[in-house]
Amino acid sequence: TPTPVPSPPPAEAVAATLTPTPTVIPTPTPTPAVATGTQAELRVWLAVRDCFVPPPAPERFRAYQDRADRWIVEGRMEPDRTNRQDEDETIFFGLWLVDRDTGRITPHDALARRTRDNRFCFAEP
Repeated sequence: TPTPVPSPPPAEAVAATLTPTPTVIPTPTPTPAVATGTQAELRVWLAVRDCFVPPPAPERFRAYQDRADRWIVEGRMEPDRTNRQDEDETIFFGLWLVDRDTGRITPHDALARRTRDNRFCFAEP
């Protein structure tokens, strides 16, 4: 008796086994340019430090996240109440908005607008 020869599979079955399985590529989540309040504070300080005499210290800036996509950074220095010779007034360095995704700094009050408009000192990092 002759040995049976297997018949080839139908063309549809061959095509189905050769079709590549699509690879699912996850959509990348963009990394924010300014992920933390400390980064927002430093970014504003770098932009405005040369606009004030004497320059403010970095710790004079505080950031608050008011929305998921931005930080509000306030620059101010309270007087040293322990030294009677110090001024009694708070010194302000402006109120700023920092976009979380782009890092763009936008003035939010009149002092910040005047500071930003001074092209000789304001330098957005």
